[in-house]
Amino acid sequence: MKIGRNDPCHCGSRKKYKKCCMEKDSLKEATRSDKTENEKELSAEFADKSDSDEIENEKELFADFPDKSDSSPDPADKFWDDFDSKDYEAKIAYFIETLNENNFGFDEIGFELMDVLYEESIRHNDRLRFNELLNMLKKIAPSIYEEGEQYYLSWSIKNLVVEKKYDQIPELAKKLARTAGKDIDNFFDVLECLLYHCQLTAIMNAIPVAKPRIQQDLNIIPSGIEEFDELALNNIIFFYLKKYPSADAHDPKLLKELQLYLDIDENLLEEYFIYITNKSNKNWTISDFQYLKISSVHNNDHSKKKTKSEHSQLDQNLLDFCAAFLGYLRHQENIPYSKGFLGSNEIRQYISFRASGYYRFQPNIHKKKFSQSAFMLIPDEKSLDNYLADLLSFFNFKYYKAAAMLEMLPSWIKFLKWHHLINA
Repeated sequence: MKIGRNDPCHCGSRKKYKKCCMEKDSLKEATRSDKTENEKELSAEFADKSDSDEIENEKELFADFPDKSDSSPDPADKFWDDFDSKDYEAKIAYFIETLNENNFGFDEIGFELMDVLYEESIRHNDRLRFNELLNMLKKIAPSIYEEGEQYYLSWSIKNLVVEKKYDQIPELAKKLARTAGKDIDNFFDVLECLLYHCQLTAIMNAIPVAKPRIQQDLNIIPSGIEEFDELALNNIIFFYLKKYPSADAHDPKLLKELQLYLDIDENLLEEYFIYITNKSNKNWTISDFQYLKISSVHNNDHSKKKTKSEHSQLDQNLLDFCAAFLGYLRHQENIPYSKGFLGSNEIRQYISFRASGYYRFQPNIHKKKFSQSAFMLIPDEKSLDNYLADLLSFFNFKYYKAAAMLEMLPSWIKFLKWHHLINA
């Protein structure tokens, strides 16, 4: 069955076929046609004349029957042609009319239509009006709304963030959390949006609702659950410190809430509190990081000399150093914990990935000299571009992480200088 240009794409992206794979498929079809054209010509030369006579007889026999290829166009194709030809206001009016009349099977194109209107509303800076259209969809066609609810809620929340309608977000965040098991990536994307915009109350509303749904979903891999637990634990701490700035790591209420997500070592928690509250007096030196391996993925002789315990200590040093950076951001740069965490955590990941040889990174100075210098902690253009490209890829779309990381990098350089790891 041939797919219509306005039908949902066969790849599962939930976009129109013409906006997704149509061009790629057309190119494949053209290539296939070129390959088979010569075969058809050769076959025609050797075709039996009697076959041609039979074909002619069949044409005469079925001449009175209508050709299905001449049938009327698909109603959905007609709808999309009409819809695409209209301006923004007319499209909204057409949507409302179609929703009320449901004259051609709105349930088949409901999500795709909302996707188009969402993009249009952004271009026209009309986000709150789009949220009103979503409410209309939910009221008139609840079954259609429910099918794409996790996406509609995420769009609504982001629209409210942009419009600074923060008081309306916590309740929607709780509703979105109920769909966390359906699409964990979509849920994380919204959490990262809320982290970036420092909406701790909304996150705290969502976390306990999402927790059982994420744990019970067999399709979510363990690393996804661990990432959620880590994010939940940190946000509980940030929320607690925002409410009680002088709080310590041994508060029974705090510990009880944290234990719902991870087993807590109070000594490690206390150390973490010291770092993020900017109370650490640790004198960091480059020797705390010099054994990290910076090399091509094919050149790992350096790592073979290191014991597992040494690598674990180095990982812990980097983790502690970035926790201290988070404290620096909050108390020296006045950047909220949530946004600072999003950026500092990504810087740590980048340095760790580069050090492990994940990127084919070759320093411009001798490897041994490089691994014993502060350049170990400074981003280089090539590997940073690769890392950001991964964050911004179609299958990853970690836009808020990428933005926070870029914003924190100047502060990271200042932090290195603050600890006398680099000079001007």
